[in-house]
Amino acid sequence: MKALAITNHGLEEVTKSEIKEILKLDSIIQDSVVVFNPKKPIELCKLIYKSQSINKAILLLSKFIINSIEELEKPISKLSLKNWFNDETTFAVKCKKINDEFSTKEIEETVGGYVFDNLKKLGIQPKVNLTNPDLIFYVYIHDKNCYFGVDFSGFDLSKRDYKIFINPTGIKGTVAYSLLRFADYKKEQSLLDPFCKAATIPIEAALYSTNNSPNFFRKTDFAFLKLKQFNKQDFDSFFLKLDKIKNTKSKIFAYDSLLKNISAAKKNAKIANINKKIKFSKTNIEDLDLKFDKEIDLIASYPPQPTKFNQKEIPQIYHEFFYQAKLILSKKGKIALISTNPSQLKAHAQKQNFKLIKEKQIMAGKQEMYCLLFQLKQQKI
Repeated sequence: MKALAITNHGLEEVTKSEIKEILKLDSIIQDSVVVFNPKKPIELCKLIYKSQSINKAILLLSKFIINSIEELEKPISKLSLKNWFNDETTFAVKCKKINDEFSTKEIEETVGGYVFDNLKKLGIQPKVNLTNPDLIFYVYIHDKNCYFGVDFSGFDLSKRDYKIFINPTGIKGTVAYSLLRFADYKKEQSLLDPFCKAATIPIEAALYSTNNSPNFFRKTDFAFLKLKQFNKQDFDSFFLKLDKIKNTKSKIFAYDSLLKNISAAKKNAKIANINKKIKFSKTNIEDLDLKFDKEIDLIASYPPQPTKFNQKEIPQIYHEFFYQAKLILSKKGKIALISTNPSQLKAHAQKQNFKLIKEKQIMAGKQEMYCLLFQLKQQKI
């Protein structure tokens, strides 16, 4: 039995770590996916519920190279799909592709036809339901690699339901969480986001530190609930066992200079049921040393990005940020930042005696982003 966790390019190592932590399983990294072997299908359900880094997870039925849509027929026609169906099962085909060579709609319709033919040969008269199917076959194409399987998640796991009050310059929960893991964030560490906007990074940190699922309020939405294989599964007990919250002392701080951002951040954290684990404050960047005295272990943030409209403000913001960071970071404190244009951040960090100790490029959709980790030069790593 093989399963596939789909994530963003650059986040594969984080997903691999999660699979090890949640399922105690080794896995193999490929571009934007991680392949592993669950002992039972229910383990895939567990990963889907607990993971903070994946977009989608499927039970993998076939993997092959594709150069044309016609090449989809042979591998799908060979599969035995009978065990996924009973007399009333409805199905649909969904597709996600990371290239521009094929039409998503055409792939879905073509694969749907092949699945239909496959089942008719087995004496099954399948029923198609494109809006609310019992079973979703998922096609994921990255470059020439095609993965075909059963969708266990059913929705985009990277979309957080707590993000009701959004910021146009915000980042996804999966990216925010991956920044924390990139920085080797420990659950007992003190963490500050001084440009918190909608508080995505602090919320993901609080979820991680308390063992809360980002899908706590979406228990009824998972595709695996409808699968024939789980007809006798007690999912109430399953979720109850996974919802054991850790009572950790909160050391997570969400700060921003704009009151509207703090207001939105508080509301989002409340929706995530994690607001009591985060301390919020409207604080200007130049006043951080009045709040902390060398006690922050990790500053993690998505700071304002350079644009043609803020060319004068950005140097001042970056200068003050790194100056303040020197005053509030603990002895071994670090700074983890997400940026679409990191050159100015690197330059201002160097001026304030910070050195870049790690850098990684990731993809957020089609947007290139960079994870940067800094530490003061005179400190030992």
